[in-house]
Amino acid sequence: MENECGSCHSNAEEFIRKSVVFKAGELTGLESGISVREYLESHRGLQQTDVEFFTRLLARVLNEISRS
Repeated sequence: MENECGSCHSNAEEFIRKSVVFKAGELTGLESGISVREYLESHRGLQQTDVEFFTRLLARVLNEISRS
């Protein structure tokens, strides 16, 4: 995440804490209310494999943060 997104989003943990909630069974943008997966599909020309990768990564980080 830091290599691909770090110039705008610092690191995954900080991004999750500031910008993402788990709502209706999926990661959702805190301000936009849009599904993170849906947003990523039109973000910076990401390929579908990248969308899947980052969606899983962010979900894992949210899960880790929630446990601590």
